[in-house]
Amino acid sequence: MFNLEAALDLATGNGVTGGSNSGTLIAQPAASFWRRNSYIGLKSSSLGQVTLGRNYTAALIGHANIINALPAGINTGFATATAAQGIGNDYWNSNQIRYDSPKLGGFDFAASMSAGEQGASGNKAGSTIGGLVRYMGGPFAVAASYQRDYDVAGTGKSLNWYMLSGSYTSGDFKVAAGYDAVNNREGRTATAPGGIATFAGATCPTTPTPAGSTVPVPCPYVGWTDSKMWTVGGSYNVTPLFVLAAQYFAVKETFGGTTSKQTVLNAQYYLSKRTSFYALVSQVKNETLALGPIWANGVFTGSNDTLVPNGKNYGIATGIQHVF
Repeated sequence: MFNLEAALDLATGNGVTGGSNSGTLIAQPAASFWRRNSYIGLKSSSLGQVTLGRNYTAALIGHANIINALPAGINTGFATATAAQGIGNDYWNSNQIRYDSPKLGGFDFAASMSAGEQGASGNKAGSTIGGLVRYMGGPFAVAASYQRDYDVAGTGKSLNWYMLSGSYTSGDFKVAAGYDAVNNREGRTATAPGGIATFAGATCPTTPTPAGSTVPVPCPYVGWTDSKMWTVGGSYNVTPLFVLAAQYFAVKETFGGTTSKQTVLNAQYYLSKRTSFYALVSQVKNETLALGPIWANGVFTGSNDTLVPNGKNYGIATGIQHVF
């Protein structure tokens, strides 16, 4: 099997470059057309599957349908909250070998590792390793994962993050919850509270104090931020074709201790088995670490940026979702 996936801006027709793995710890190209999935692999119903190339990390993708109750919510809330923490750097990893096990009763697992290819900096520099264990049986689904990433500069420093998620479905109701933590203590310095200093330190914003010194603040979308996130949500099938859902996210950055919050409301109407129309509205109440209410312009830069630190912001989106 193989898969090639590119991101396109439907408003302009332009390709969207950059994105996951474009900075800090992991050695990845800053711009590439097939910046999402681009891999080949072998698959067996009894042995599982192995993929080679650029792919979703095992530690993240297995949570997508568990942690979020929103039927069309993958690119709001869950994505924007984890991206603010830096986990967006691990949505996809290049140079990756990933194994996904077959179903073993209600259990399955996945593991992935990627090569940093940093030459003189050593084999470990820029590399990643992670895995996930999941149970999906009857009304219950739970998953736990862990990921470690090594600095591309060959300093020997690394960060790690873990994620837990669970959901329960009863008739027309579904509830979902999740928690994660990013531990980047080795990357803390006097000027870089949330990222490896080699990459994030020079561009970390600072806040002047009355004494004239500067206090560093987290660096969202530049690197990684020591932080914790928790979320809870639910959905209700009003009719077999119409679903209402809501999800709440809270992200607390460790260095300053402030918490940014996001609430998402979603309605989805199924036109057929594979096609649905959705509408959602999202509100963020940001502190120091800014979350986007929706996925903005794809890379959170430029005049269309929707990141507003220390303030409220809203986003509205409608669309048609088709499952091939």
